[in-house]
Amino acid sequence: MYLIWLQSARPDGLTEDLVAELADALADIEDADPAVSGIDVAASLASGTVDVQMSVVAPDADQALAKVQETIRDAIHAIGDFAPGLPATRLHAEPVPA
Repeated sequence: MYLIWLQSARPDGLTEDLVAELADALADIEDADPAVSGIDVAASLASGTVDVQMSVVAPDADQALAKVQETIRDAIHAIGDFAPGLPATRLHAEPVPA
């Protein structure tokens, strides 16, 4: 299992409603996908940044990072937004001891 932290910037158009919709969509994915858990979303409207943290079950860090990007992209699409290239300002994977 890996703990993943992703920070992404969206300086134009980041609103409280958009962040809440994203958090709800991620919660729906968490409920349906046993590979992801502990999803937490925080945002700064002033700087336009969104931080997402979650635990991912994956055999290695590369696959864990790919799963996080897939999960976030799916949530973004579920709320009717788009994520071309899903730019991450910061992306970090850390193994969680068993």
